[in-house]
Amino acid sequence: MVDASHPDQPADAAGATNQHQWRRASNLVWLGVSLAFLAFIFFGSVPARTWQLGSLHIDSKSIAGIWAVQVDRLPDQFPDWFIVPLFVGAMVVFVAGVVYGFRLLLVPDPPHAD
Repeated sequence: MVDASHPDQPADAAGATNQHQWRRASNLVWLGVSLAFLAFIFFGSVPARTWQLGSLHIDSKSIAGIWAVQVDRLPDQFPDWFIVPLFVGAMVVFVAGVVYGFRLLLVPDPPHAD
């Protein structure tokens, strides 16, 4: 029997099983996509176009390597104790935001009351 005070309660055991399976599948997909994204950040590479001695070169650069170079090349005019952690923190927030965004994509929409 369905308790009217709990509208989210499934009407039967099959509904509860389907909801549990959906959550498990959703969590597994989220884990897989997030790990693939993190693996791409740390091990993947992108083509980088650089000018060297007046000619264009196309190299393959790792994303983590590019970010490390950018941290090393931050301007020295501002205090390092502030700008480096701020820049690294921004990269961490970006990565965490993308992983959290993947999770939000897998959450089902709430039922609409018409």
